[in-house]
Amino acid sequence: SQTLKKLKIRATGVLENDTLVGIISHYDVSTKMVANGMDPETTKVREIMTPDVIKVNLRHTFSECLELFERHDISHLVIEDRKGNYYGVLSYRHLQVKLLELLKSTLEITRQYAFGSYPKGSK
Repeated sequence: SQTLKKLKIRATGVLENDTLVGIISHYDVSTKMVANGMDPETTKVREIMTPDVIKVNLRHTFSECLELFERHDISHLVIEDRKGNYYGVLSYRHLQVKLLELLKSTLEITRQYAFGSYPKGSK
């Protein structure tokens, strides 16, 4: 948990002998370790990680990832590279931020199309 906090991440893949064996997140720490009164000094990652992960690769689309988040009611997807090796974690929050940026951009383009540009200094 301290490592996740120090790195400012909410989840990361768990590797054993360079093979992905699960994912651990703040959610796992709080719902499994803290809620069950487990000692952080002696609790092993394997005891609280989520072993069954949904994986995507770098070729999956934004829409496909959103669908997987919704279908499986999860907040993180594991990303694999072309060789099937662990690449990283994609969070639902990452997609929310990108979607919000896209919507703001689309709204601004639509506004400019409908009403023209703002005069200088009037924003």
